[in-house]
Amino acid sequence: MASVNWVVLAGCLAADVKLQRADGGTLVANLPLLVRERRERSDGKPTSRSVLVDVETRNRLAEECERHLRKNSPVMIEGSLQMIERLKKSGKNRPNISIRASRVHFLGARRHKGDTAGMSAAGA
Repeated sequence: MASVNWVVLAGCLAADVKLQRADGGTLVANLPLLVRERRERSDGKPTSRSVLVDVETRNRLAEECERHLRKNSPVMIEGSLQMIERLKKSGKNRPNISIRASRVHFLGARRHKGDTAGMSAAGA
């Protein structure tokens, strides 16, 4: 059976980008992406709910995201699902699904001198 692991989401960042070094020196940025889903209820009234998605970028893409993005920045990401384990307070590992972004499209207007509105960055 064929399978495809490709995700495209658009939303805004729920917090500032967090830049860290992983084991081996790889630069990793975590982007908490808030995606709003709007629907119409059975009575015809609109309703919405938000989903918080963990997005991870690496290396040069991580640097570009940290440089250009802030809380509430609108972005569109392209990437793939990945399974990671997070340590709970109880000390047990909990599986978590996140997205490893290979491209991040900066959708908002300029925020800093030298930034480019609508810029797109791709991972290496």
